Amino acid sequence: MYSLLADLRFSLRSLRKRPGFVAVVLATLVLGIGANTAIFTVVRAVLLRPLPYPEAEQLVRMWPVATERSADGMGFSLPDFEDWDDRSASLSAAGAYSVLGSLVLQDAGRALEVATGYATPGFFRTLGAAPALGRLPTDEDRDRSPFVVLLSDRTWRNRFSADPAIVGRSVVFSDRPFEVL
Repeated sequence: MYSLLADLRFSLRSLRKRPGFVAVVLATLVLGIGANTAIFTVVRAVLLRPLPYPEAEQLVRMWPVATERSADGMGFSLPDFEDWDDRSASLSAAGAYSVLGSLVLQDAGRALEVATGYATPGFFRTLGAAPALGRLPTDEDRDRSPFVVLLSDRTWRNRFSADPAIVGRSVVFSDRPFEVL
């Protein structure tokens, strides 16, 4: 026990004589521990934590294989998706989505550019999503006029002051009326 304390005192005296070496060792330890913590945090968030959906372990993402005709491998058409959905024996539900870009929300003489997307009614059922207010789109809504739209919580709060009466009202996106679901 005495030799351990003597060795410890000798080590501390030696380190006190070389502060540059101590700084490099401490910086190396700090960077190593920080990098490992960051990597573990990302791995945990991306790989280890389950997705926040019911039966998340059964979710799959499908996309077409690039052929000579469609060498870009970008997405597929809505009719192709509907064929997959109709003919699939192993999928209990299916949904498709597409990012459309921006449309201009016109309301009371004001215009706001809003990021938009398209999703089939099955998309919301597949993810087990439920709106905070109103209802989700159905297959019957696809061919209706005016078109239907779901508003994000942020758009609903910022643009419509969280007015619950917005459900069923018509709003105009890029000169086209949409009914708010």
